[in-house]
Amino acid sequence: MLLNQVWQPLPGTRQAQIYPYLRKPDLLSSNSCIIRTKDQIILIDAGGLSAQTAELCRILNESHQENPRPILIYLTHCHIDHSLELSNHRRKLTSAAVWIAIQEEGANCLLEGNQKKTIAELYGIDFPSIQTDIRLLTRQDRMRGAPRRISLAPDVLLTLDTDIFETIPGHPLLRQTVSIGGGDDLQVYPAPGHSPDSICIRAGDILFTGDLLAAANPMVAGISGWHKDHLMETMHQVQSLLETLPIRFCYPGHGAVIPANKARDMLTRLQRKIYHMGDVPEMNEKRLFRVADFAMEIISEAEEVFSSIAGRLLYVAYRLEELGEEDAADRCRNTMNMDQIDSCLVDFRNLCHLLDIGELKKVKFAHSALYIVEKIKALFDTRSLSEILPQSLINRGSCILLDFIGIANGRRNLEEFIPTDLNSVAEDVVRAWHASTHLDASIIDLADDHEKYLAALVLRIGHEPVANRPILGFAAIDNMPLVSIAAGRLSDTLMDFLQWLKRSDPESIGISTDIEDSSPFITVTPKDWSPSSLMPQAEKKLLSFIRRFRMCGMILGEEDGAFGLTVADDNKVT
Repeated sequence: MLLNQVWQPLPGTRQAQIYPYLRKPDLLSSNSCIIRTKDQIILIDAGGLSAQTAELCRILNESHQENPRPILIYLTHCHIDHSLELSNHRRKLTSAAVWIAIQEEGANCLLEGNQKKTIAELYGIDFPSIQTDIRLLTRQDRMRGAPRRISLAPDVLLTLDTDIFETIPGHPLLRQTVSIGGGDDLQVYPAPGHSPDSICIRAGDILFTGDLLAAANPMVAGISGWHKDHLMETMHQVQSLLETLPIRFCYPGHGAVIPANKARDMLTRLQRKIYHMGDVPEMNEKRLFRVADFAMEIISEAEEVFSSIAGRLLYVAYRLEELGEEDAADRCRNTMNMDQIDSCLVDFRNLCHLLDIGELKKVKFAHSALYIVEKIKALFDTRSLSEILPQSLINRGSCILLDFIGIANGRRNLEEFIPTDLNSVAEDVVRAWHASTHLDASIIDLADDHEKYLAALVLRIGHEPVANRPILGFAAIDNMPLVSIAAGRLSDTLMDFLQWLKRSDPESIGISTDIEDSSPFITVTPKDWSPSSLMPQAEKKLLSFIRRFRMCGMILGEEDGAFGLTVADDNKVT
């Protein structure tokens, strides 16, 4: 394995040396890498941070002072985390001739200072116009049929030889071989998909892959120039390179160096993921703001839900201890890693605060929030929790996480939207409202089987007794047309809404269905209730329910002390 920030022989070359510059992955700057031969010093990806530039230029200047020679900067693509510091490199490397090489489409973007294609607009950064020197894999190179030569210095000639070869019969690949001195060279391969100008660079036994392995990540998929079909083809071609050429390591634009066999497996999984992604909307400012705004919306809700789950688990564990079931109490407490989830929520809240006071860019906030949500999701074992707590509460926690991940991916979970009769949803909720695990026979009958008895006991403690709920009545209208909604999600949300209304201590709650202008709707009417008892933050809570019902395909409104749920316009009556 390569050692970070240490000069060492470049595997697979005659005399080249390599100095890896691997960073902790973030959005602001890419990995870099320096390669040197007797004739050239090569930097792959300039990065996007001034501190990184200062360190790289120190290493580059030391190598140049030992043996003056041209410095070539190769970019795997034009995005700002790889290219923003190009101008600073030129300013700091005044004693050497500096040449910038990039695929021709990327060269055009840099020359234009293209805010969109360099994704500078997502970061709120002005991208300067940058003149490059060497255009790689040009159309003329493909048509020329002979090597192109560039004089880098009086005694240093750069040769670019473009050809077509096959790693797999019937699958031709374009390749550009670039001389670097000492009998060694680089091979450059087009790798569009993440961006049109993306390339992979082979140096000895190492393949520099740019952002290929991150191209399917949420909020990366869909950025300007992203192309699903091109990405799939590139991944297939890179797999063929890894299978047929003596490549030992993949050097990504972000993260650690990856053994080639592991990279092949990753590419296989990524191709399956991309195949099932469907259409991916463009990751633009509007979508970025939506992700950030949604994260700000759900933080209080997430804190409430996971605190409720943790509190209910602790209550069940406490009651089990009172009954002498210490082992069962420990298992209950360990069903969810409360400390880690709480730590994640604190980090999430801190992110929201930093964004709110303007100390964090939206793009950094959105990616960091997604990382936290995915971490919580990995800690949230819904199957174990369902053996203790009400399913609607567990589903609510899952929905918060999945909704945010879906928003980050630019899509809503349309698979759950099915033609549904609102009467059946209301009936299911009423039935669940009156159902109970608190039936003596259900637990007494299991007294001879301790494990089953214990499981029933845990469920009983974890679920609220029906006696604590107001009467729930239901009046249905006949011949209700079907509507396309998320039926399961609507049932859970409506149940939680009723639980919230219960806090106002109504004598009873009525649910009814009706039709107006061919559009079916549900009405929820609490009787003899005190809205003031829902305070404080009742307005904020209602906004949360409005969002949650909208994710079901319904619009929540209030009039004269009753709440109406109407079908959203984009969920057609069938």
